[in-house]
Amino acid sequence: MVVGGMPGGNFDYELKVQPNGAVAARGPLEIGVSDVKAMCVWVFQKIDDVDAIASAMGPPQAGGLQVFNLRTANAHWEFTLQRKYGSVPFVAGSATAMGIGAFVDDKTPSHLATYWWSEAVTLELVKAAQVATA
Repeated sequence: MVVGGMPGGNFDYELKVQPNGAVAARGPLEIGVSDVKAMCVWVFQKIDDVDAIASAMGPPQAGGLQVFNLRTANAHWEFTLQRKYGSVPFVAGSATAMGIGAFVDDKTPSHLATYWWSEAVTLELVKAAQVATA
């Protein structure tokens, strides 16, 4: 249990949508997080009367979730949301991102805690030419 901090952090203000429609979600982790067991992340965007939706779920590595620099001020996670629902593509602009995860922190290393968060984000579309030169 993290006291006085968020174990999972939040989302970065801007998330990138790849040319294939997958959303590159990412965000900070609290400095006290010593392990991330699993996360589930959704991003959705209202477009007229329908939603563009992407999600991913899993543990680090095996499910595509990447965790970097644990126990530092630069700790963060990255998760490519490849599962898309429906045929509506994302557009540049505002969207909603939600996450839930199972975390362990330094204060109580034997205690697994669940943390849930949701917030507004901005989506940026990445063009195929940008991916080729990256």
